Amino acid sequence: MNTIRRALRFALLLWRRREAVFELARAGFEARHQRAYLGALWSFLQPVAFIGVLYFVFSVGLRANPGGREAFLPFLICGVIAWQFFAQSLADLTRSLRIHSHLVARGDFPLAAVPFARLLASLPPHLVLILLAMAVYWAQGTPPGPYALQVFYYGACMGLLLLGLGWGACAASLFADDVTHAVGIAIQFGFWLTPIFWSPSLLPAEIRWLFDLNPMTYIVEGYRDSLLRGIPFWSKPLQGACFWMWTGGCLLAGGAIFRRLRPHFAEVL
Repeated sequence: MNTIRRALRFALLLWRRREAVFELARAGFEARHQRAYLGALWSFLQPVAFIGVLYFVFSVGLRANPGGREAFLPFLICGVIAWQFFAQSLADLTRSLRIHSHLVARGDFPLAAVPFARLLASLPPHLVLILLAMAVYWAQGTPPGPYALQVFYYGACMGLLLLGLGWGACAASLFADDVTHAVGIAIQFGFWLTPIFWSPSLLPAEIRWLFDLNPMTYIVEGYRDSLLRGIPFWSKPLQGACFWMWTGGCLLAGGAIFRRLRPHFAEVL
């Protein structure tokens, strides 16, 4: 019951301070590329370039299709879009309190909303990339079906996972730089352990379940189920239950770490 009360209080807090939260998100979005001539275009150029490199390496260089039976380019686009948002947002959330240290000194802003605002700032480019991916699929003969709307469900799932991880990481990183380094290493390992450019169907059945424990496998495959395969999310109840166990644990642990360390933020900033 205490957990439900805290969740409701946080939702009510976001609603009451929505103007301040959205203003913080807008300022964060504008500040990311304010010194770059191409500005926000870098949010799209980076994943597009990354997709191009991976496609060239596997399709042209190695002449392989690690996507299994599916066409590699559409398969790859879904994986990269989902992973880039997760990886960049997690790194950004880990630094969020340091970036907005002035809010800690002011003491009149709900600090738990800072990671949420940073997450909102990352959202517009991600939504545009999803629309561009759908346009590419349509041009290749795969028009978006009704299950394409599921991508918003999987996006919300990823947002909640990031929020839980972000609360714990941003609070703990103020007291130990090791946390920032550990997050960076986890992102590097996560790239190879998540089916971004390879299909889980290529794995032996004996070990495939280990990769299903990775919560980002649920998200990446969910993007593909929504935009390419037309598979409903309720057809994978075990994977969904595993993901929500991870996400619930991250929200509880991240929130507890944040609340425990919050009274000491001003001492280290």
